[in-house]
Amino acid sequence: AHSYKGLTPRTQAIFGEGGHIYVYMIYGMYWCMNVVCGYEGDGYAVLLRALEPLEGKDLMEKRRGKARGRLLTAGPGRLTMAMGIDKSFYGADLVHGSVYIEDGKEKAQVERSKRINIDYARYGKNFPWRFTMKGSLWISK
Repeated sequence: AHSYKGLTPRTQAIFGEGGHIYVYMIYGMYWCMNVVCGYEGDGYAVLLRALEPLEGKDLMEKRRGKARGRLLTAGPGRLTMAMGIDKSFYGADLVHGSVYIEDGKEKAQVERSKRINIDYARYGKNFPWRFTMKGSLWISK
């Protein structure tokens, strides 16, 4: 986790109050969005890995070029490209700001599994900290 080494200029948002956005770049080309979910000083956040587009799909497709179907938003980099998320969202307030996460209108069954794509990690790679909607086609692989 980016909070492992403590507070740095890069991780300042992740150590802030919950309800804010922590954005970072991977591979020098993809933005990843996390929701800070702890108390100030904790360093806790949840990576958003995928979403099912319910509104704004035309704009997402325009931003993603030829990507269609689940490839539109299944993956943290695809999700941020489709949503237009970049470093300008770093630290944005999800509670009182213009960016927010809505409550779902329907109940979903949630499944829990180990995290993916972190086989290099020495600690936590087998923790059951991946939460997905059961049966969703939009889950990142």
